Amino acid sequence: MTKSRRSIEFSCLTLIGIPGDIWCGLTHVCMDGHLWHNWMPRWSLYCDFVWVAVFAAAAVSVLRSDVTRRLIPFSFLIFLIGSRMLLASGGGGFYIFEFPALAYLGIHSVVTLFQVYRQSHRLAVN
Repeated sequence: MTKSRRSIEFSCLTLIGIPGDIWCGLTHVCMDGHLWHNWMPRWSLYCDFVWVAVFAAAAVSVLRSDVTRRLIPFSFLIFLIGSRMLLASGGGGFYIFEFPALAYLGIHSVVTLFQVYRQSHRLAVN
């Protein structure tokens, strides 16, 4: 797989995982922590596994890609997984750090897609 293809993979996986992370934060994180209450349905946890797996795959892809400053998106992806799954988002207190990281990843992913498209379009023209 080429490095540009891994850049596309990183971007797409990140954009797929962002809504899951936001949904998780808005629906089942409270002051007590992540999925703390027993009344939460089991499928909520399964949905979390999906976005965590997608973010983990995106982190591996970005490390093996030609994305500029790839350690920043890698670090943010790992931070988001750890913050939610290990630290329970600090009972919602870490949102002030998580949402800007998500915004950065979303913007960076879109910019990366446009850069790869422009680069491939230039190569096709020449």
